[in-house]
Amino acid sequence: MSRMRIKLPAHGPVGALLLAFLLQAAVVSPASARQDLLAGDPLPRAVATDLVDFLNDPGVVRFDGRASIPEGALLAGDVGALDGSLTISGTISGGVVVVGGDLVITPTGTISGDAIVVGGRLRGDTERIEGEFVRYDETFTFVVRDGRVGLRDPPDRREGLYLGASRITVRAGTNYNRAEGLPIVFGPVIESRGDGAFRVEALATYRTESGFTRDRLGYRIGAEQRFGSPLTLTVRGGAYSEVEPIEYRLSDVESSLASFLLHRDYRDYYERRGWSAGLGLGVPSIPLDLSLDYRREKHFSLPVGSPWTLVRNDEPWRAMPLVAEGTQELLDARLVFDTRNDADHPTDGWLIRASGRFGLGDDPAVPGFSTSLDGPLGDAAVEDGGFSTGSLDIRRYARVDPWSHLAFRGFVAGSLDGEVLPPQYQHALGGEGALPGLSLFDLDCGARDAVVLAQRDDDREAFPYYGCDRVALFQVEFRKAFRWDLELGPDEDEWDDWSWYPRIDLSPAFSVFVEGGRGWSAGPSRPDTPRGADAGLGLHLGDISFYWAYPLEGGDERVNFFVRLSRRF
Repeated sequence: MSRMRIKLPAHGPVGALLLAFLLQAAVVSPASARQDLLAGDPLPRAVATDLVDFLNDPGVVRFDGRASIPEGALLAGDVGALDGSLTISGTISGGVVVVGGDLVITPTGTISGDAIVVGGRLRGDTERIEGEFVRYDETFTFVVRDGRVGLRDPPDRREGLYLGASRITVRAGTNYNRAEGLPIVFGPVIESRGDGAFRVEALATYRTESGFTRDRLGYRIGAEQRFGSPLTLTVRGGAYSEVEPIEYRLSDVESSLASFLLHRDYRDYYERRGWSAGLGLGVPSIPLDLSLDYRREKHFSLPVGSPWTLVRNDEPWRAMPLVAEGTQELLDARLVFDTRNDADHPTDGWLIRASGRFGLGDDPAVPGFSTSLDGPLGDAAVEDGGFSTGSLDIRRYARVDPWSHLAFRGFVAGSLDGEVLPPQYQHALGGEGALPGLSLFDLDCGARDAVVLAQRDDDREAFPYYGCDRVALFQVEFRKAFRWDLELGPDEDEWDDWSWYPRIDLSPAFSVFVEGGRGWSAGPSRPDTPRGADAGLGLHLGDISFYWAYPLEGGDERVNFFVRLSRRF
């Protein structure tokens, strides 16, 4: 924990904030606990409100996202930094408030006033701060509209009946789909707050497509204990029976709307039942998250249901791929490095995700199936459960000016040892989730060239595989916002009077993009894919985006128009 020097501050608006914080600490806790409160106890609502008022003060120089004061520069007055780290190599002749990021002071940097850090840490020598220094580990949730900051309730507070931090919840599951219909999740969630947060959940999932049959109910029972702050160690474990998408091509909301409104399911699914135990390590100063999980579970192929849709309700759904069934022992490793200034609308920073999954044993195998040619095929079966697969997703966001930025993404995934993967770990490209100028699953290494009959009692139609054993994708996008806002809803001073957030942001922006990718098969009976590439334009009205994509290589020579409710990457 950084060293604190506590005395009555007298350094302008930041000093007034510090004085208010100290007075509140004295009221809500005894003097002996004051140091602990300032060092990392939950952030009081009144303190968050004062910080919002400070950040909206027209006399304060405010940075949104990561910022730096170069060596030799002098900035007069108070400074605020919102949702990003502030690096000071020059001199600030005033106070500093940093919310949602770190305060970095280099050996040449100086702050002549006080400093407050909320949701981050101080990296540097406190001797470079001439005034007082206060830090809260917990941050607050905010929105920025028309250049002003508004305070909002935390987004992770789901609907339900609450008792303190615990609740009984009833909510929709992942997404409306052709395997489950609408999954409805219900049950108790018990959790505590603070550095030693503890969470227990016992949730059941009713699958509307399956009727009221006990054996078709899903469940998730789990416990999680967190230790430490800001460095956190998480110990977790649980048991589950759930329907899992093979790939998350679109967001849950977009997938649900596409299935319900358009009779178009962008995902394929399988069922898994088993238990897991794992560890997680969070290092916010880097910022880095690491996790390692052991799983023992059984996988099952799923039939296609007939959930109701608004249009084309009488048309059949796309067949589901077969998966390697049976017991599997798995070891999952994951690394996430994230310096983005905003998780939902990033304009600056890096996101690196690396993952690996390793089969440790047992005997999963793709069920037998028949074709119109010669009967069962078996090159997707996995002997002894031994396989290894991984993925690497690197994204870079770079500001060009305050209203535009460039985004780059490189993604590779697949078999690490060159062997055939179980279908549930394969990958495919094409469609609105990746390469929208091409058709859905256009680059799948021939997995959907023919429908087969699964050799079961029902002889249902299925695809023998999901996709390729290896894929690569590269994307680049330039996005520019117009310098005017169009919003509907209450004014900023009315935000706190609404329990929900009705403001609609239609601020316009446009984008251009180009991308390409291909896939490779490790099976002798399936081909590699040819290269695919496309280019397109986007028109963005707040969170609603309209895109036009055209294939440059592969696919049909036609323009694909589609709508997205979230960023493409």
